[in-house]
Amino acid sequence: MTRSWRCDMSDDQGVTSLPVISRNNAEHYAWGTGCDGWHLVRDSDLSVIEEYMPAGASEVSHCHRKSRQFFYILSGQAVMETGFSTF
Repeated sequence: MTRSWRCDMSDDQGVTSLPVISRNNAEHYAWGTGCDGWHLVRDSDLSVIEEYMPAGASEVSHCHRKSRQFFYILSGQAVMETGFSTF
């Protein structure tokens, strides 16, 4: 069963029901070694992906020309490299 929430649109469009998206019902893909991703939002102007990476996993160094990335780590630790800096 997909739950919905209601949003009152103030521009005379009335009330719209939007689906609740989680990794339980989102499009899933596997990547790397043991890594998983779920597309929570996949639109032309916004992409939100929840990912799982086991300890020791890493991403291939890459560059996004037309996007910005935001990382929120729920548990564990991460090392991030940007240009010549490591965080």
